Amino acid sequence: MKKILICLLVIVGIPAGYLVYDWITVSNKRANAPVVNIYSWKDADGMVHFSDKPPPPGAIGIHKTQGQSYVAPPLVVRIKQTASEWLKNSKESISKRSDKRSGKKSKK
Repeated sequence: MKKILICLLVIVGIPAGYLVYDWITVSNKRANAPVVNIYSWKDADGMVHFSDKPPPPGAIGIHKTQGQSYVAPPLVVRIKQTASEWLKNSKESISKRSDKRSGKKSKK
């Protein structure tokens, strides 16, 4: 019985530990994400441009804003999003199948 319990703890504990580790490291990356300057301006033809580099000479209407670089969400969040999309799609396909069998039209 002890061996089974230890095996279960290892099987559950290792992935759970990794998910916690991933959550902490991604949270730290997001908190310390570098600040990025974003420039927007219009050129001589009136076309609007966006860049992280300063605009060329002769640019009109220069706006500089600050943002943060992209950091992907933690694995737990991505798993949750994937599972909820899968569940939604499964419910829709089950509903369509049951409507086909009963002869009703599915709701959209």
